[in-house]
Amino acid sequence: MLEALFPTALSTPTNRELPEAQATAFVPGHDIETGLVAPTPFSRPIQDQQKAVWERVGEKIAARRDFDYAILVINHPKDLIAARIVSKRLRALLPRVRLVACGPAFNHNQDLVSKMVRTFDAIYLGMGGQSDLRLAELLEDTKSWHEIPDLAYIDGVRYTLTPSETPTDNAPLPCPAFEPEIYPAIGEQTKLQLFDIEEIRSEDHADTGIGALPCYQKPLEDVLEEIRSLREQYHVHAFHFSGCLQNSPHALDLARELLSRKMQIRYSRDAHISSTAPHSIGSLSASGCQAVDFRIGTGSQLLLDRYHGSPFGVSEVERVMRRTRFSDLFASTHYIFPTPEDDHHTLAESLRLIDRSHPDSVTIHLPNANGARTSRGHLFHEFRPFRKHAQKRAAAENESFRNEVEELGVDQDISARFALLAELAGHRGREVEFKEQFTHQLLSGDTFGISSTIQRINERATMPERIFQLKPFTPSQDAIAN
Repeated sequence: MLEALFPTALSTPTNRELPEAQATAFVPGHDIETGLVAPTPFSRPIQDQQKAVWERVGEKIAARRDFDYAILVINHPKDLIAARIVSKRLRALLPRVRLVACGPAFNHNQDLVSKMVRTFDAIYLGMGGQSDLRLAELLEDTKSWHEIPDLAYIDGVRYTLTPSETPTDNAPLPCPAFEPEIYPAIGEQTKLQLFDIEEIRSEDHADTGIGALPCYQKPLEDVLEEIRSLREQYHVHAFHFSGCLQNSPHALDLARELLSRKMQIRYSRDAHISSTAPHSIGSLSASGCQAVDFRIGTGSQLLLDRYHGSPFGVSEVERVMRRTRFSDLFASTHYIFPTPEDDHHTLAESLRLIDRSHPDSVTIHLPNANGARTSRGHLFHEFRPFRKHAQKRAAAENESFRNEVEELGVDQDISARFALLAELAGHRGREVEFKEQFTHQLLSGDTFGISSTIQRINERATMPERIFQLKPFTPSQDAIAN
């Protein structure tokens, strides 16, 4: 599949040097993130090649003919390029099949939803759970779509968005199915052997990272059973645990269980500053954790308290980061800038915190401009009037912040999951070099290099992490001379 995405002529060694005007080759839905920002449009050869590939994907799906609806998961707005092509082909071949889009690309992005809703029959914005079942049961009966929570569709000529469903605590989170007949890449040995396990699902996770809004949490025993099942079926030992809570030591609980059951794995994870006690970070490292994502938001104590509603302070961030470095964990921190209440004082405070805590990587997110709520219920409403002008100004200020972080000598845009991939690829401590290398392979169509990188990662991911058990020191008896 990977080789099919790039023209043969572009994949030859003589054509792998990337010209200045070379357009981005984006692989929708690929497991490796490259951290690219604002990519240029496709080059014509790659665009034509990939369009043909996605048309064939649509034809291959339609060939099954034993289904009533298809759900297309859109992880990033750029995935819409492939989704449009696939859905158009499916509509031509199977006009009776309902097409539903969903995924993180639509989270808190009403503009994108209203713009793209006519491309599909509906866009589902729910977090999963019981509403998934109602979606499947009522999809054929369009007159009952108003009963499905978080569903956007065109009702005749009118755009309709049904009310959201309030999630309940500890609602069950299903485990994904990786059987080869459902996930062909497993049988073809082309999937990265790094498995994501959704431990916490929070609706505000993508924007604020506070984790205080209602969420679903997977019980610890279910998480451990999912690890055991994946290890048994696919012989994998590399995982990423997504989601975090501010009021539950779930990360430490998992680490202790992994140690007590001697489950030798490598993993990265999301974690919350307030639920990560400095003395517990050593347990994370001992249990096989390689990298951690912390969503901090800002270095201003005033904004942490009054705007983000964070239950932790700047001093606590510094203590946790100090202990993280001591435990040899890769620490990736995430900030949001500029929020409507940021100014040059809060900018200076954020830079000071980054300089003092010295994380391995900083990712600076733009605030959501579509009315997303923070944990205290505040709205990013200042970005609504004159939205284009406000967004341009915010993007410029965000870029200026990024430049100042670069002057501090701190790497940027490397998540904990990507740091684990770098470690599996043999680039521990050289994560930026790995990102640049893999990005060049994607942009130049170096399918051999991409395949070699994935193969190297998979070889390490299927090797158990070696855990050394320390034994008490027993001094030898003194020697007795003749």
